[in-house]
Amino acid sequence: MHNENEVPLLLKLRTIFGIPFYLGVLVWTFAPHWMEWSNFPFPTWTRWMGLGLGIFAIILNAWSHKTLSQKLGADFDPAMRLLNVPALVTEGPYARMRHPIYFAFLLMQIAVLFLTSNWFIGFSGIAIIVSVIAIRVPEEEKLLIEQFGEQYKNYMKHTGRLLPKLLS
Repeated sequence: MHNENEVPLLLKLRTIFGIPFYLGVLVWTFAPHWMEWSNFPFPTWTRWMGLGLGIFAIILNAWSHKTLSQKLGADFDPAMRLLNVPALVTEGPYARMRHPIYFAFLLMQIAVLFLTSNWFIGFSGIAIIVSVIAIRVPEEEKLLIEQFGEQYKNYMKHTGRLLPKLLS
């Protein structure tokens, strides 16, 4: 089951931030006048920037998943959860950053903020992924250090956590 490999606090935070986010998106989509109280007067160019950011995030996410799938084969599990992996992946986007999928999700949520021009929806979504990053990433890294030891510690020295490390 997905939840058995998850940090309990994160499950609670995802519910706390997720319910307002998804309800906000639903209301914004079908009854936008009910969400006018949280509209943010972004200029039109920010929506275009949001679109570009969203497309970039989708491409990064797809590239990351493809890299994992190619390296891990049948052991690849696209569900985001804490578990042991059969190999340390250091190719593709993982050559410069350790958590490109989380970074892609953060960029997607920022894109949602710009695209909707709605601070309630945007910040609820950003809160979800920031809580995931703040809680799960350290747990994942602890698990990977236990599993791969010095190999992972060395990998950490040459890569950025969320942003690419340009110089190694």
